[in-house]
Amino acid sequence: MKEFFDAAPKFIGVTSFVVLLMTIVHEWGYFYVLGWHLQTIATTYDYLSNSFVWLPTIAGILAGAQALEATMTVEGDKVRLDRPILIAASAIPAIAILLYFLIGGQSSPALSVSSLVGIATVFIITKVVPGKWVAKDWKHRFVLVAPLVVLLMLGYGITSGYSDLSKTSDVYTVNQKERQSTRPLVLLRSFEKGILVRDVPAGRIEFIRWENINSLSRLLMTEKSVGYLCIWFSIVCRGSDPNPIIP
Repeated sequence: MKEFFDAAPKFIGVTSFVVLLMTIVHEWGYFYVLGWHLQTIATTYDYLSNSFVWLPTIAGILAGAQALEATMTVEGDKVRLDRPILIAASAIPAIAILLYFLIGGQSSPALSVSSLVGIATVFIITKVVPGKWVAKDWKHRFVLVAPLVVLLMLGYGITSGYSDLSKTSDVYTVNQKERQSTRPLVLLRSFEKGILVRDVPAGRIEFIRWENINSLSRLLMTEKSVGYLCIWFSIVCRGSDPNPIIP
């Protein structure tokens, strides 16, 4: 029990760093789509607050990488991945990409592509890294799947960016100080310095600072619910809202 409490601060520190790093990687992917220059509007507070918002997604990605890491076996200087698990893990994003090109979808298949590239990267690394180094402890084993974790979060950010480019839900009426009338705008993200919105009729994205806003009110709209195949892999989405309420 004493060892647990002694190791807790170090574990919390490492976990916090990993979560913050993955949040930054997500933002790289997100603003790669919306525009690199817009990333400067995010402050340290925004990165920290977003890390809590995306904690369930990050936990899921880490759990998936850990599951792949658990299938590794070391035989002398060779590192092997369980072949059935590797094939199954590769087949899921590969099928999703194929269906996207055959059926179509509302957003980018970036998450599926990054998953496939990440798994391929892990496979290549296992052929290069000596087995004796990998066998030292779990930290060395996890280093092998770290590229998969980073690429998955990057793909998630890119997918979120493309989703926001076509977003038509979450509409707010914004009354700005320099304007005489209110405008219906799609709220994409809220930051410490202001809000990132989409002006659908004008076909542009704007950043409005809080000090330039008189009032902000939401327009209630009816939205369709769609399946997780559409939400996660952008397939089987025809006739569905690209930004649904998750059932």
